[in-house]
Amino acid sequence: MCRLLGYVARYPISVVEVLGQEEFEAFTALTAVHGDGWGMAWQDPDNHAIRCVSSAASAIRDPTYARLARQRLG
Repeated sequence: MCRLLGYVARYPISVVEVLGQEEFEAFTALTAVHGDGWGMAWQDPDNHAIRCVSSAASAIRDPTYARLARQRLG
C-alpha cells in the first residue's frame, strides 16, 4: 500500500516538525507492516533544483530516512 505525505511551507521545515514527533513515529511505524521502500523529494532552496532520495529498504530501518525526516529541507 502506498502512503504519501506532501506539504508546502514558506520556509524550510522538517517532516518531523510538520507532523510532530508522535505522529511522525506513528507514520513511520506503518512501514513495518508494508515495508516496500520509501522516497523523499524537495526543492533545493539555493538553486531551486529538485532533489530526491529513495530506497527499497523499509523506512523504519533506514538511517537515511531518519536523518532526512529531521532535516529542514527546501
